[in-house]
Amino acid sequence: MKVVIAIILFIVIAPTISAGELPSYSDNLLKREINRTIAYPSNLKSNNAIEVVMVAFRVESCGTVTIDEVNASSADFAAYVVEKLNSMRFESGSGDQMCMRFTFKKQ
Repeated sequence: MKVVIAIILFIVIAPTISAGELPSYSDNLLKREINRTIAYPSNLKSNNAIEVVMVAFRVESCGTVTIDEVNASSADFAAYVVEKLNSMRFESGSGDQMCMRFTFKKQ
């Protein structure tokens, strides 16, 4: 039940966005930059055709990412997404929670 509620929240909540040299929390570049950075990890193998990771996080005023919650079909893919998000730095953020879903399709 908790996963179903989390999925609904991730689908319904949309980030607000603004521009800057480095992507800031309120920038359309933020989502694009995250999606460009987080691709199918070549070092991970999956028995499933699709792996899904849903993450609730905040971009703090100093530009760092704070992970609030992770739900995933695979612990390895969840760890990969968390590692990538934690390594990202942005110009600034509002500290508001943002939710994103990452779908990894076996190639």
